[in-house]
Parts: sequence; structure tokens; C-alpha cells
Amino acid sequence: VSPAAAAPAAGARAASRGRARQDVRSKTAAAERTAGGRAGRAAGATDDAEAKGAANSGGGGEDATSAAQLANLRAQVAKQAEDKEAFAQLRLAEVEHLKYQKGEEARKAQDL
Repeated sequence: VSPAAAAPAAGARAASRGRARQDVRSKTAAAERTAGGRAGRAAGATDDAEAKGAANSGGGGEDATSAAQLANLRAQVAKQAEDKEAFAQLRLAEVEHLKYQKGEEARKAQDL
């Protein structure tokens, strides 16, 4: 293969690698944003539920405490479920990145 013919193919491979890197970075950033947003919403839900429990109980002491505890437990369970989902998305992005790296290694081996 002549150097003149190899140059466009090398340029296309470099462009493809750039797109793949950007794709992995955007997936990782999206997973991190999702995790942060969901954690914030879960914390807000806990505060709202505790406030509602205290208001609805009429300040009955034990009732307000148990309602707040129940709301807190519900929020913790919701947060754990969302954390698992965010972790799964982050792990998927990591797997995609590893696939990309292996592809890069294979392309480099072919270029040699």
C-alpha cells in the first residue's frame, strides 16, 4: 500500500477513535449526572416526607417520630435502588471503554 493511499485510511481511523473516546466520556458523564440528580431527589423526598409526617400527626410525639422514621426508611430504600441503577450505568460505560481499548490495541497491531 502506498503512503498516499494509506493516509486517508489512517485519518479515518483516527477520526473514528476520537468519536469513540467522546462517546465513552459522554456516557460516563451522563451516568455521573444521573447518580447525582437521583441522590438529590431522594434526599429532598426524605425531607418532604418527614415534614408531612410531623404536620399530619399534629405533634403527637410518637406518631410524628414513627412517621418520620418510616419516611426516612422509604427514602433510603429508594436511594439504594437508584444507586444500584447508577452504578450499573457507570459499569456499562466502563465496559464500553474497555471494549474500545481492546479495539484500539487490535488496530495498532494491524498497523504494525
